[in-house]
Amino acid sequence: MKAFLSLFLVAFAVMITAPLASAQINFTVDAGAAVPTGDLEDFADTGFALDFTVGVPVTESLLIVGGSGYHKWSSKEFLILGEVFDIEASVIPVRIGIQKYWGASKRFYTSPMLGAYIPGDDIDDLDTRFGFGGRVGYQFPVADSADLDIGVSLHSITTDDGNVFTDGDAIRYVVISGGLVFGKRR
Repeated sequence: MKAFLSLFLVAFAVMITAPLASAQINFTVDAGAAVPTGDLEDFADTGFALDFTVGVPVTESLLIVGGSGYHKWSSKEFLILGEVFDIEASVIPVRIGIQKYWGASKRFYTSPMLGAYIPGDDIDDLDTRFGFGGRVGYQFPVADSADLDIGVSLHSITTDDGNVFTDGDAIRYVVISGGLVFGKRR
């Protein structure tokens, strides 16, 4: 139910912000592969990620960005204290940050972000956690008010030391995705 409500809120935000795309903001929707790394790789296989981001230009090459999404992994069987587990794992990131464009073309960008990672319905016993990361990408023009966005994002979610899903202090994964940017970028 939590995941459905969050996706509904994101869809509602999209409907509200879509008409504003012709104003001074942009809207990005990306989809791709969520690749587990480190301890997460022990119990999850590659899954999918869907992200929505809204950007507000501050200067010609700097935006304030905020967004949400849904990241889900298919599970592997794993063993904890002699018992076999097979779970589905998902998170809903809600993050804010900046996006900086580089070079003369202002198409290559970096985007550090931080925020909350809400566990999906399938892992209710975990609490919402703080997370951070960033994205590196490139935007190719495809129309007057749309760009093709290709990039890689790193996500790092803080955990309690000794959590059943990790021996360390974070759950980490990488998202490789592509999508479209609508509206004005600068």
